[in-house]
Amino acid sequence: MIDTVSVCMATHNGAPYVRAQVDSVLQQLAPEDELVIVDDASTDSTVAVISRIRDPRIRILQNETNLGHVKTFARAIRVAKGEFIVLADQDDLWPPGRLKRVVETLDSSPLAAVASSLETFRTESDQMPHLDGNIIRPRDLGRAHAFLEMLLGRQPYFASSMAFKRALVPRLLPFPGMVEAHDHWIAITALVNGGIVHVHEVC
Repeated sequence: MIDTVSVCMATHNGAPYVRAQVDSVLQQLAPEDELVIVDDASTDSTVAVISRIRDPRIRILQNETNLGHVKTFARAIRVAKGEFIVLADQDDLWPPGRLKRVVETLDSSPLAAVASSLETFRTESDQMPHLDGNIIRPRDLGRAHAFLEMLLGRQPYFASSMAFKRALVPRLLPFPGMVEAHDHWIAITALVNGGIVHVHEVC
């Protein structure tokens, strides 16, 4: 049986840029994979933009009221069906080969989660977004050291550059009510339950 992938995305008023991110994700999905999008009560045309993309791999759900990005990501993870769960923000762009590299790393590792490096980009006036060369890389540290450095703000973990195996989901959900950043909760849970393997390429 082939292990499938669920990409989980939360959207909110992302009409200007969500199409580019969805396209960059779909190009890397296999036919049996899925892109789970939960829209957090957008007041713009985000849902309409996504709905115009006729791809059966897209599953879109809508929150009746605005719940915030943490609860919205939790809902997406909860309904995901894949063995590998990869998170994506609505305003990112996936470089070619990202999904393959992340899934292969997860599949070959005894650890339940992976974090990759990322490169930031910016938009100036009406120009297209462009990479600015600022690369953010998590460091290879022991679990206790990584945990401490994360709490001190010196070990960067961003949910949009993380993925994990389905086995971690029961330990992740429900997100605690005091959690303001799902990035940190996912990293904490992964570190406590075995650790995080790092991919140092930007992907």
